[in-house]
Amino acid sequence: MAFISPKFEDLRIVICSNGFKLDCDYILREIGFSYENVSGSIPFNCRLNRYKIEATSQFIIDYLENEVHGIKFNKKVDHGLLASECISVLKSLYHLNTTTSAKYIGISSQDEGIKALLYKAGLGQYIIDLNNIDVVKNNSPIPSDGELMVIQQNEITCNPCSIHDRLKSFYKPLCAKTKAEYLFNFCKSLNQH
Repeated sequence: MAFISPKFEDLRIVICSNGFKLDCDYILREIGFSYENVSGSIPFNCRLNRYKIEATSQFIIDYLENEVHGIKFNKKVDHGLLASECISVLKSLYHLNTTTSAKYIGISSQDEGIKALLYKAGLGQYIIDLNNIDVVKNNSPIPSDGELMVIQQNEITCNPCSIHDRLKSFYKPLCAKTKAEYLFNFCKSLNQH
């Protein structure tokens, strides 16, 4: 039996996340989503005490805060959600796009944190790596997170949301919302050619 690649039209929504992968836990800080002309970012607060975490995880936290997404581990966001609410958020996002009968949730293969959360939400059967969509598979792979940071540096429209602080480098922080927008539009542009 041959595997058939889903088409772009089968893509309901693109979902990305930012957080901290520490040991076996994923500390969620942001979910970004995008579909036809709609995108957004949903912030999550973290209640863990950073200074009670072991040294290796401290290094990972410092790297992500200062070089990748710029979200401080313990930064409180006004009206930010609790991590326990992420399952409801993911289910709501799935049902948000009512303009299509498409069923797949597109994710980046680098975004392991959101993949695990989607499985916990019971949406694992709808996950598709964006590199497996036919138009992407037949052209070029989606950009990696590092490539996205370089691409977004030169684009005026790619501004991170307010929960991100400046990075130590000259790059813009990698925002889950702008990442989801870019990846959705990347797939859409390939589909239009």
